[in-house]
Amino acid sequence: MDRRFLPTRSKHLMALASFPGAGNTWARHLIELATGYYTGSYYFDGSLYNKGFKGERDHWRSGRTICIKTHESGRKEIEAFDASILMIRNPYKALMAEFNRKYGGHIGFASQAHWRGKGER
Repeated sequence: MDRRFLPTRSKHLMALASFPGAGNTWARHLIELATGYYTGSYYFDGSLYNKGFKGERDHWRSGRTICIKTHESGRKEIEAFDASILMIRNPYKALMAEFNRKYGGHIGFASQAHWRGKGER
């Protein structure tokens, strides 16, 4: 499906907020497929850009994306947005997913060696 930037710059910034590992990247993929518009990010992640998330390189305040991924939770960062979609996931599953992302990438898995403690190798 073709995706594009919003035809006119949005005056409202919509956060797609979550704890890391809660499924934000998957939600972005579904939102892009459902709407046809790119999602943005508070961060620049070249690996996500290379996987087709073209809004990843657009400045998060540009107003050209339908929502903006963020894991930030400070007052200043929260107040930078006009509205939010808050994603909540079982904390255990979110931590497991974040561990896999850290050691295996956005679509990979941590190796068995990563799951073993340093004293168990």
